[in-house]
Amino acid sequence: MSGMQIRQFVVLWGILTLPLSAQFLMETHGYMGIVGHLHGFDKTNSENPGYRAEFLTQTDFFRFKSLYCGLLIGNRTIMISPNVGSEFRLDRIKYVLSPVLRYEFSDWILQTTFDHEAFHQISAVNEQGPIWLNAVQVSAGTKGSYYFYIRNEYQNISNRFLNKVDTYLTLGYFLRGKESMWIAKNHTYAALVSSRVRYHIGAFHRWAYWISVEYDLWQLQSHQYEDRITLKYNMFRKGLGKFVGFYYTYVVRDNYSLDNEGQLGALGVQIFF
Repeated sequence: MSGMQIRQFVVLWGILTLPLSAQFLMETHGYMGIVGHLHGFDKTNSENPGYRAEFLTQTDFFRFKSLYCGLLIGNRTIMISPNVGSEFRLDRIKYVLSPVLRYEFSDWILQTTFDHEAFHQISAVNEQGPIWLNAVQVSAGTKGSYYFYIRNEYQNISNRFLNKVDTYLTLGYFLRGKESMWIAKNHTYAALVSSRVRYHIGAFHRWAYWISVEYDLWQLQSHQYEDRITLKYNMFRKGLGKFVGFYYTYVVRDNYSLDNEGQLGALGVQIFF
């Protein structure tokens, strides 16, 4: 047996004799939805922002004990409704492609992500091209504050109040260097802080109710700051494996230059799977 064959045998033997706590999963969870802005257009010089369609999915490929390895894929399409006429036109498309490493405790999650995002302007010519952002992020929080555990909070309860609070905090650092799609291009962001506090109201009959407050802060390389405060109310009907329902969101303050919804209220339909 040659040296190459021996190495191949050792690798194959190592895979076949992995402990039972190591598993190939291919488990997928995420959400999809569409939201339309209802009020606050006077704050945007009467430019109706129209609708947003959003899709996000995370696939866990591998698990070793409480450590998960996966990939996050997301897309947001922003459509504008003109003041005159009934035709909608595409404004921007944002996509996310992020490897994820997650460790789960009994009630907490610790997660690290290489967050790769891009904004593509469609409604107008952008001579500089798309905006590419890449950030290393570290997140910690209780399980009920993450979307992939929201169904677990309500699946087995009915006709009672939960009166429970969950929260998470994410810290991120944007890569800098020679402009490229995998480093940075057409932006000057340096760091970010993202947080959420979610209050679980309860479940009555087949409906689950919760509210949340989200705060996001971006630091620019010039040491200036942009931030966003969002309030959200959720009402979802429970299914065997999926939740479908409605949510209302109001952006109290927003000066994030890449995707601004300052003082806009919106109503959306969403499915968690």
